[in-house]
Amino acid sequence: MNPMTYESINGYRADSDAVSLSKSHGWKDAAVLGTRAFLANVNYVDEFGSTKAMGDRILYSMPNKFDVFPNTKFLDIGADDGESFTAIEGFGGMLFAFKSTNMYIINVQSGSPAGWGLAGKYDYMGVKSPSAITKSEFGIAWANEFGCYISSGQGVQKLTNSISDTTWATFMNDSNPVLLSYEPNEKNIIVQGNSSSSDDLYVFNMVTKSWTFSANMVTDGD
Repeated sequence: MNPMTYESINGYRADSDAVSLSKSHGWKDAAVLGTRAFLANVNYVDEFGSTKAMGDRILYSMPNKFDVFPNTKFLDIGADDGESFTAIEGFGGMLFAFKSTNMYIINVQSGSPAGWGLAGKYDYMGVKSPSAITKSEFGIAWANEFGCYISSGQGVQKLTNSISDTTWATFMNDSNPVLLSYEPNEKNIIVQGNSSSSDDLYVFNMVTKSWTFSANMVTDGD
């Protein structure tokens, strides 16, 4: 008999309840890392065949099949913290998974999910929206009401130690998402908060390791 089976060829069983997303399904944020796609905070068919919202679940695709998501291929990270995922991003074999309060770094460098593992959990380093994170050649940068941070997957560096916590919190105004971007020519991380003057920016230069406050830089009222 041929030793090859449907599962050995495809990586999932032929009787899986779901392997692709339909119009009734969705996700909060997505990232491509290595040969797989990852979806966070999903509305999908669970391992028991029921369609439901699973805020603390991350689905991952089969290798080099970025639209194939068997419902048995998932990560449940921080399922007991009472929060849902708000954003994910990948860098250097590390998956950064953000919730509103906490942030998790998951090592997914291994070709097999059996070799994956949680590299670290960081309290009060979460974000409210995907717009609060950006990618650079130095790592993933993000910002919340407590500070601006960067990481390549090995620990986290806080960039706002030279700015008082009160000043930063006022600039951020946590009632709305922050906007973060990276400008590669000058190596600048650009932060737009939601204070009463939301057209102001804080700019961090990765070369000089210094902050610049730029007033009235965004002229569009929208």
